[in-house]
Amino acid sequence: MIQCYNALGTLAKDKHYYELSIQWFNKAIKIKTQNESNLIESYNNIAEIDQKNGDYKQAIESFNKALKIFIKTFGDDHPKLAICFNNIAIAYKREKKYTKALEYHQKALSILEKYRRANHSDLAAVHNNIGVIHRHLGHNDLALEHYQHALDIYKTSLSGSYSDIAKTFRNFGIVYEDRGNFQQALLCFKKSSIIYRCSLSLEHPDVMEIEEKIRNVSSHLK
Repeated sequence: MIQCYNALGTLAKDKHYYELSIQWFNKAIKIKTQNESNLIESYNNIAEIDQKNGDYKQAIESFNKALKIFIKTFGDDHPKLAICFNNIAIAYKREKKYTKALEYHQKALSILEKYRRANHSDLAAVHNNIGVIHRHLGHNDLALEHYQHALDIYKTSLSGSYSDIAKTFRNFGIVYEDRGNFQQALLCFKKSSIIYRCSLSLEHPDVMEIEEKIRNVSSHLK
C-alpha cells in the first residue's frame, strides 16, 4: 500500500499537483510498517515539493527524516548516503545557510571518495558544489581549488558530459569576475560558451546565460 501511495504521489508531483501529491505521501507515511525503507521515498518527495514551494526549513526536516531511516536501514557507510547528504546540502544552500551546506557537501564527498573511482563524474559534481559554497562564503581560493579538482576529473571521466565541463568553466569565470579579473573571466566564459554550443542549442538557457556574462565582462574591458 505504501508503494501505491508513493506512486500516486509521484504522479501528482510530476503533473505539478503539489498539494495532492503531499496528501498521498503523507498517507504513505501514516501506514505502520516494519520495512521503513519504503518511507525514504515519501520523505524525499515531500522535501522536494517543499523546496519547490520555497519552504527550505521544512524540506531539510523531511530530508533528515529520510536520512535517519536510511542510516537505520542500511547503516552509516552506504554509498547512497552521498545522495542524502547532497539533498540536505542543496536545501541549506537555498536557505543561504552556506556553512551547513558545506558541511553536508563534504560528508557527501567523503562517502563518494570511498566508493567511486577517482575519476568518476559524481566526485567532480560534488567538488563543483563545494566550490560554489566556498565562493558564497568569500573563500575564492578554495572555490578555484575545488573547481580545478572538478575540471581535472571531468577531463578523464567517461561519465561526465560537455555541459558539466562548460558549467565548471562558467564557475571559474564567476570567481574571476568577482575578483575584478575580467580578462581571465572572459577567457573562462568563452571556453564555457564554446563547449556549451557543442551540445546545446543557441536558445538553451545555459547558452543564453553565458553569452550574457560574456557581454557583461566585455563591457569592463572597453
